[in-house]
Amino acid sequence: MKKDFFEKINKPTPNGGLYAVVFFKDKNHNPCTKEEAIHYEIIEYNEFDVPIFRTYA
Repeated sequence: MKKDFFEKINKPTPNGGLYAVVFFKDKNHNPCTKEEAIHYEIIEYNEFDVPIFRTYA
């Protein structure tokens, strides 16, 4: 996956995660750049890199 299609946020998350990754999606839910994004998939990870929470915006 191209790096332009997601962004890692290196700080504690609202649900107790160590960091989060935001994936950018277009109107058809295909990966796209942040500037083109209409939808976002946010996945929070714990210190073992295991997903602990997922949300969509």
